[in-house]
Amino acid sequence: TKNIVQASANVVRITNLQQGDIYKRFDESSYSKDTKYGVVKAIYNDGDKTYVEAVEYKKSYRDLEASIYVMRGDNDVSIFPATLEEIEEEFSSA
Repeated sequence: TKNIVQASANVVRITNLQQGDIYKRFDESSYSKDTKYGVVKAIYNDGDKTYVEAVEYKKSYRDLEASIYVMRGDNDVSIFPATLEEIEEEFSSA
């Protein structure tokens, strides 16, 4: 007999975002595969389309970089909950 270990994960779909929410996003489009932390700045909805505007931060060598990131309601984006403690720990050396 063989023991097989299977990884499991809880999948959570975020359906409610509001201004001030904090999240973590893994940017797989960049060469370095950055981890970015974001704060929801505003949510726009005209009845048809929804946009979420966020300020995202990432550690870059010794600096902290900030940029604006816009999520469109018709694009799939994977974001994960983050805490202030997690962000403080991540950026304490920046």
